[in-house]
Amino acid sequence: STATPSRRCRGAGHRSRAALENSRKKLVIQEKVVASDAKNAFARSSLGSSYQKMGFIWKRLGKLETAAAQYKKSIEIFKQLRAAEPGNITYQRNLAYSLGSLGDNFGQSGNFALSAENFRGAISIYKELGAKNSDYALYNTNFAEVLSGYAKVLLKSGKAADALENNREALKLLESRPAKDQPPEILAAICEGIADALILLKEKAEYVQEAKEKYRKSLEIRQRLRQNGKFDAENSGKISEISIKLAKL
Repeated sequence: STATPSRRCRGAGHRSRAALENSRKKLVIQEKVVASDAKNAFARSSLGSSYQKMGFIWKRLGKLETAAAQYKKSIEIFKQLRAAEPGNITYQRNLAYSLGSLGDNFGQSGNFALSAENFRGAISIYKELGAKNSDYALYNTNFAEVLSGYAKVLLKSGKAADALENNREALKLLESRPAKDQPPEILAAICEGIADALILLKEKAEYVQEAKEKYRKSLEIRQRLRQNGKFDAENSGKISEISIKLAKL
């Protein structure tokens, strides 16, 4: 039988707690390795990535302050590694990822000023990466996700025009990749974000029509995700939410 959304949510929470316990054990070992050999760049990079993962797990569990602390540890490590080896793409990407994750975390907690600051830090690094190596495999996807997250904060801060600009740039980045390399969850969020900004602006008559088109695209993507069984707690209310937005237009 098909699991109900509430069962999926409970299952996801259980998996997150199991992942947390496993990650904690791994983290203890990694911290000991780094403590015994502080110059080991590989060990420090691995530890920074583990802090990233811990932050993600805590955020999924709704513990935003704890998640923020983990992201900050990751950022500090990758800042140091990047300073020692500025040309290392892996360090730059991980630093940008952690900054973007912390930005999203602050956005969820309502601290839009700190959220925007961290998003801008991530965006700066992605632009630097793109200028040097635009073919970097994860550049477009990761950068698009950060731009979309920043746009969400801008929209909540009453800056609809800036939000629209960032979401349009995010969509352009994603659409520059083959369809198979366009993560549906990110694409759906970007389309919804563009529509939300257009509705707030309403500067041109065609904005409402474009908003309808973007809401429909976001809705279609989320419906496909549900049909394919990829429908977690974060997406569970989005289909009805977007449907209501469409009905009001």
